[in-house]
Amino acid sequence: MKFLNKISIQKTVFYIFLVASAAFIIGSLCFVSSSWTFLKAQKTVEYESFWKTLTDLIRVSYRQPNTKVIMTETFGSVDNLISGLLFPTTVTNMASMTFASNAEGVEYYRNLWFMIQNVNNLIFYTGCLMLVLTAICGITGCFSRRKYYISNLVSGVVTGGIGIVLSIITIIMSSSLMSKLNYVKKDIDLYYEISNATGAAVSFPEFTSSNCLIGIIIPVIFIILCGGLIAYTILKYKDSNKSTNKEAVIND
Repeated sequence: MKFLNKISIQKTVFYIFLVASAAFIIGSLCFVSSSWTFLKAQKTVEYESFWKTLTDLIRVSYRQPNTKVIMTETFGSVDNLISGLLFPTTVTNMASMTFASNAEGVEYYRNLWFMIQNVNNLIFYTGCLMLVLTAICGITGCFSRRKYYISNLVSGVVTGGIGIVLSIITIIMSSSLMSKLNYVKKDIDLYYEISNATGAAVSFPEFTSSNCLIGIIIPVIFIILCGGLIAYTILKYKDSNKSTNKEAVIND
């Protein structure tokens, strides 16, 4: 396999991995959608969640005619809604299209922003780690040596293997986050509707979970690249040793 001995191929593999690793870092900078920022927990006396933001907005605005219509259509009875808001520990809180109890809503929304941050950090640190591992491969000569030694085999396979594992974890977490964001879309749409009706905010960016695709598409492509790196490293190592063995036989 003559192409395995071409330095230009090895350098191309190196540059592809540098770009792919950098894509994780760039993706992490674009990951958090502007339509998610209102979910951010605010640390006052304790961590507050979007649930509190939503229920506080309803408490303040439920008597206004333009929002009373919205809430009556949504919850059926404004009286039941307000009872749930005023006595959340004893009455089922009806301020949600999704959750049946106050405790369930508080816990869900409190954790949602932290999950967004965790996925974003995973994407960023995966990119950083892969840049380091790619540099180690470069230092061991994986992208410049015509003959591969055991150090090249190990560094190439380990780099590809770690890349695949981290990519799979990123895909799983990003898919889970997308599912969780879509699960509460009705609550968020209600928040937008009431906010706009009361003039609490001039405009909101359209809520979307599509940014989660960053944590899915980039890792899928990277898995393919890592598989290619592992295959290339193994073939290159075998071909190098095969050539060495032939030279030894000729010399004998």
